[in-house]
Amino acid sequence: MLRTTKQMLCILLVITWGYGQEKHLKYSDSLIKKNYSYLQERIDNAPDTPSGLLYTKGMMAKAANEQNHGQLFQGYKNSLHFEQAYVTRLKYADSMLYESQYLGEKIKASALLTKGAVHYNEKKYKFALDCYLEAEGLLSADPENILYYKAQYCIAQVKYYLGYYPQAIKLLIPCLHNFKEEEPRGYINTLHLLGLCYNRNGDYTLCSTTNKFGIAEASRLEESDMLPYFLHSEGVNQYFIGNYALALKHLKSTLPFLSGRGDYANISVAWCYIGKVNDKLGHPYESLLAYRNVYNIFSEHHYIRPDGVQALYALAQQSKADGDIENQLQYTAALLSADSLMHTDFRYLSDRLHTEYDTAQLQKEKNTLQQRLKSGAKDGNWRYALWTLLVAVGVCIIIKCLKRYRWTRQRVKPEQVNDTPTGFLNSRNQTVTLRKDLAIGLLEKLEKFERQKKYLGKDMNLAMMAKYLDTNTKYVSMLIHEYRGKKTPEYINDLKIDHLVGLFGKDKKFQNYTHSALAAEIGLSSTKSLHKAFLNRIEITLPQYLENLQATKGQQEFTDSKDGN
Repeated sequence: MLRTTKQMLCILLVITWGYGQEKHLKYSDSLIKKNYSYLQERIDNAPDTPSGLLYTKGMMAKAANEQNHGQLFQGYKNSLHFEQAYVTRLKYADSMLYESQYLGEKIKASALLTKGAVHYNEKKYKFALDCYLEAEGLLSADPENILYYKAQYCIAQVKYYLGYYPQAIKLLIPCLHNFKEEEPRGYINTLHLLGLCYNRNGDYTLCSTTNKFGIAEASRLEESDMLPYFLHSEGVNQYFIGNYALALKHLKSTLPFLSGRGDYANISVAWCYIGKVNDKLGHPYESLLAYRNVYNIFSEHHYIRPDGVQALYALAQQSKADGDIENQLQYTAALLSADSLMHTDFRYLSDRLHTEYDTAQLQKEKNTLQQRLKSGAKDGNWRYALWTLLVAVGVCIIIKCLKRYRWTRQRVKPEQVNDTPTGFLNSRNQTVTLRKDLAIGLLEKLEKFERQKKYLGKDMNLAMMAKYLDTNTKYVSMLIHEYRGKKTPEYINDLKIDHLVGLFGKDKKFQNYTHSALAAEIGLSSTKSLHKAFLNRIEITLPQYLENLQATKGQQEFTDSKDGN
């Protein structure tokens, strides 16, 4: 049902700002005689100012009086620029959507993209994605329209934040080519997001190439406000490459700009990686200071990325070491809250989080800490009891972190064996190592084991290896620990997964095998074992890795297009 002029004016009264309403509305009435081009020009020339706001009200009053749905749509869109509150912005977006029903599917798609952007800016990724997908559906019959690629870009944004990096890359590459001539800002934004996706996908060289190209293009197109974002992206990327000094330089240089824009999400990421860099450089105090900034942003805005959860864990562990029960409880509660957030907004990465941080154990720890604080127990016996209670979760997390961030030793040739290998600790905490002559002989057999791919035997285990190497299980465990830097099951599974990855590269047919067939190919008895071993070794899931391979062609096209510029 069409709204009457009186109804439209009532709605206009409801959505106006509170200060000086009578004066502003009287002035708006005087603008009704002006044409829409005049009003829009004044709005464009006075963005984010009281004057621009008055012209916007005048446009909406005129459009409501004339029941002009197109200009009402534009008026609501203009109003978004004068409002910061999420709820009010959402009302304007819904009003745009209402008016779009009279204006055609393309206008409705545009309204959906605007509403999605309102959700997205508040980190409401699920709601944003619903809007973007609906908009894409309306535009699918006309993919040459630039609005279609805007929808694709928006979907890619959400997929990036949810962890679907190969899917995001596939969507962004066509956007890049279509934005280049018609949408300079969209083109630069796409380059930036591509770089982020390449980094999270493990393509660090391609990320650096994209960032450098993006900086050059942003300068050429006079989009200078995007330069800090490329430096921010490159700072994170340099951390993964291992250039810690450069990473620190880039990340710190972006903080003033990000603070000026109130971009707490990227500020959180910057502090997170500043903390990680300092941790790598052996500066624990600076690292914890950075991590506290991540915690403060999480407390205030309830925002954190999966890679930032480590900051909360580090703070909790340090508080435990310091005997600071109140802070330990505070950071443990934050970890549980982050877990809930990951489950809601980062479903793909939620399982990874649960693997590293046992939520049930954390909850138990939190409850126990609360009870102890209430009871006021502070003697040394209680501290010992607290330590005992926490050791289980601590050991689990530390083991997982060591696996995730492990230092993989270079494989040692027999002639490289020295007299002081790492060794085992016996029950008296004394280092026990293999004799040099024994180690050399066993290493020769181990290399033969690896060359002949004996590790592909079905359910290969420690006992089977000991039989093959003609020794006992104790010596095999010591050998692999000392000269491969791993426990035997991890060593065997890593060899199997490395072999599987090699098969994917040599023959594409393996990419189409079922997961059960792949498990059988490398001697694993179940797909569950395959997925667990693959994740531990490659640090992404098998399905995601296969998607990466499919994205390679698109990545190469993107690289070729840059080479041709």
